[in-house]
Amino acid sequence: MVDRKEETFSEIPEAIKKRISEKIQLEIFELLHAEAVSNGDIPTAPKSNFDGPIGRVGQLLMQVGLGGAMGTFAVAACMYMIRKLTTVI
Repeated sequence: MVDRKEETFSEIPEAIKKRISEKIQLEIFELLHAEAVSNGDIPTAPKSNFDGPIGRVGQLLMQVGLGGAMGTFAVAACMYMIRKLTTVI
């Protein structure tokens, strides 16, 4: 026979209570919003140009372009500092 010690239940931490409360509020808001849209009280969300394939290609090109520009700037700044420091030394 095994003697088990009776475990006491500790109170639920406030962080967990807050997270659960926020999750419940978000679900309630989504349900109320869907109901309002289906009743015609509010219009549906507008379609964005970035949702389709053309928008995704545009986003990709902008990310590549901005990334390339920032990379070029960083390399130029490093080369400038290296050249400046080598002339000092």
